[in-house]
Amino acid sequence: MTLLSAKNFSIAMAATLATATVVAHANPAHAFVISTSSSFPSSVNGYPVTTSDNFTDPSITLNGATIQGSGNLKMFAGDSPTFTFANPLAYFGIQLATKLPQGRTLTFLINDTNTVQFFGDIANNTILNIFSGNATERISTLKITKSGDGDTQFSAYATAVPTPALLPGLMGLGAAAWRKRKRGEESQPERETANV
Repeated sequence: MTLLSAKNFSIAMAATLATATVVAHANPAHAFVISTSSSFPSSVNGYPVTTSDNFTDPSITLNGATIQGSGNLKMFAGDSPTFTFANPLAYFGIQLATKLPQGRTLTFLINDTNTVQFFGDIANNTILNIFSGNATERISTLKITKSGDGDTQFSAYATAVPTPALLPGLMGLGAAAWRKRKRGEESQPERETANV
């Protein structure tokens, strides 16, 4: 597993953003990076990406949405589907099942504080990608709104859940301490105790 440094991540994202739509941030200190693509990434910053076409997955809570029999998430005028993630994400992607026409905007409100927008004339089957812009900012909630009439449908989504950065190191330290203690016990001769 290769983890990208913040600098390399920014360089990789700059290349991806060559095809991206306009980004608007409510709070640049907690920036999220967006792009569009034809497929979901296999990993993001070293974290594996998991894809699903099942919007009723128990690992997410989805409110304010209509799930069609085909499994597509359908947004009607005035709908505001909100995702709540049990494990905060480093990445969220969602695939358009219908074209986002010219003049329409999809707005994603992240953690109730950050806003990113995708502007219309985006073809169906396009992936809308949202990446965490730094190592500490994660996606816990995501609310989608849209401008204009008509419906918008999504056919799949993808997530990347980061593992705690310190966990592998702590496990390694614990194993080393256990080995050292075990070696220390093996090298000491047994002592007899006398009852007086």
